[in-house]
Amino acid sequence: MKLFDIKQMSLVAGFGLLLTSCAKEAPNIFNMFNVTLDLQMDKTPGEDGLIEISATDSVTVNYTIECPGEEMYGIALFKAGQSGGTVTNIQPTKKATGTYKFYGKDMGVGYTTYRIWAVNRASVYLGDGYKEIRIKVKSEFSYFTNRSIYIADTAGKAYSFISFTTARTFSYLDGAAKSDSVDMGFYMTRKDTLVKFNGVDSTVTYYPLIVYPIAANPNPNKLYDFSKWTKRATVFSAPEDGSEEKLRVNFNTVDKIITEAKKKTFIPFIQTAYDKRAEGDRNNMFTSKFVFFRNHEGKYGVILFNVAKKDSEGRTYINLSWKMQP
Repeated sequence: MKLFDIKQMSLVAGFGLLLTSCAKEAPNIFNMFNVTLDLQMDKTPGEDGLIEISATDSVTVNYTIECPGEEMYGIALFKAGQSGGTVTNIQPTKKATGTYKFYGKDMGVGYTTYRIWAVNRASVYLGDGYKEIRIKVKSEFSYFTNRSIYIADTAGKAYSFISFTTARTFSYLDGAAKSDSVDMGFYMTRKDTLVKFNGVDSTVTYYPLIVYPIAANPNPNKLYDFSKWTKRATVFSAPEDGSEEKLRVNFNTVDKIITEAKKKTFIPFIQTAYDKRAEGDRNNMFTSKFVFFRNHEGKYGVILFNVAKKDSEGRTYINLSWKMQP
């Protein structure tokens, strides 16, 4: 029995040596063709290899790629986070040169990594010289997320005002001293409507929601006296469908925000309807909706109204995120 065990162990050991021997002789697919890549860029990377540019700038990359072990039939450009790559077919060669230009406005704010590699006649990866191009597009807008304001209350204690520049919220009691930065207030009005139901008159009460600037004339908020407040004349566009992903992707540069905002017609405030659909309109108006704005200084921005609802204490609030020119 012991002899059998020893033989088994010998066979296993021998098989292991065979595998080890094969592993040593097997080529590494990532460098088997000894591809080299030389990159010359019009921007100087930092010590960490990162190139920083603005959204209006670009990076030009001139490359030389060589593959002495096999002819190249194509050059691929790969962007991290995307599947596959863009392949440019070339005449069979062991050395190729070319140029890529990367625009900040296309990449958007944040980090982007590119790799350049060669492929053979069968479109099989040959190598990339172990190099990558790392670019950071610097933010040129202010970005605030998930801020909430509540409907104005009679005591003036609710945080019903907000500044788009600082993202600070204010109540009526402390807002006057900071009114030179207040862009928007939140108010709920009331409408009593006489209707007939089965031939009987009855009163139905609706509570439309309103967002407004202090400079609105007339000001829709009848609870407060704004005579001593700075009248910032922020204006808004009509709501349209939006999402967090669209806010992040579609408006990832300040130029895109400004370009889209300038297409809009601006109004002094936004209000839900006075009809029987008011409750539904309220939720639709301030849930997953984009509203563009132009503030008192003429700077543009885009708001994503995330939701309008009541908290655990029954207080109505709206939650919003926005991007704007700094």
